[in-house]
Amino acid sequence: MSRLTAMITILIAVLAGCGDSGEGPGEKLSKPTTSKAAALARIEQLIKETAGAIDPEPRLELYRPSLNDAPCDYGGDAEDRVVVRRMYYLKGIPKDRIAQASQQVQRYWRQQGHRIEGLSADGIDAVGRSQPDGYQLALNELGDGSLGLGVTSPCVWADEEPKAAPAS
Repeated sequence: MSRLTAMITILIAVLAGCGDSGEGPGEKLSKPTTSKAAALARIEQLIKETAGAIDPEPRLELYRPSLNDAPCDYGGDAEDRVVVRRMYYLKGIPKDRIAQASQQVQRYWRQQGHRIEGLSADGIDAVGRSQPDGYQLALNELGDGSLGLGVTSPCVWADEEPKAAPAS
């Protein structure tokens, strides 16, 4: 599997669960959300802290297509909101330590109170959800024997100022 295909797989895994914030398709968004800037800060925090739990700590290499926001796809009240994501290659982890690094990530996520929502059959690929804020976490083995780490926000305001929640 090419690196591009593997990163697209991460993107699909991350976006597949991006709406689990209590709202579903067609439902009105009633909870206040944060700004894009605050979401990006939280994403970077989750990425850096997760990578810091791996021994040896990897270098983070940004997957540049992850800089593009995605629309928040929840109908009427979602037009001003986006889903923000970042994905990184985790460089410098020896291939023979990929499974161990994945276990370290999963252990760290659990210690932080995050939920593990899915694991691949070999236990390396993992999808989780941060608590209490519901950011989607994804760790995937790439075709070249390295790991990729991605985080996707719940729906957030596209502009810098969060707006008041719409009345139900």
